Amino acid sequence: MSLYKLTLILKIELDKEKREELLKKIKDTINNKDEGEIKNVSDGKVRKLAYEIDKNKEGIFTTIDFEILPSKVKEIKDFLKTQEGVIRAMITKVEKPLKASNKKKKKEVTQLESSNLNRQSDS
Repeated sequence: MSLYKLTLILKIELDKEKREELLKKIKDTINNKDEGEIKNVSDGKVRKLAYEIDKNKEGIFTTIDFEILPSKVKEIKDFLKTQEGVIRAMITKVEKPLKASNKKKKKEVTQLESSNLNRQSDS
């Protein structure tokens, strides 16, 4: 299973009850038959859009981090296209964090440099 991030822009007209109902449907689609696992859901924040989309000037931005088989991503995209409360949706694959590997490389380089310094001072 791979890790993904779903970024949603929901219509501002949705009241809290309808928004929660829509998010529950989306979560159920991801968790369909226990094939996916929700990792994190961010609270929706109202933001002004850079440009008008389908007569909407503002939207509620929400993100959902989840793990699922790559073959199931298309099903989620197709489901999101059918939902009227969704202005835009984008699913991106999250790669392993680069920071950890960079720190590891820096540590290795530092160790190499210090061992080279030791050799030079021994000479």
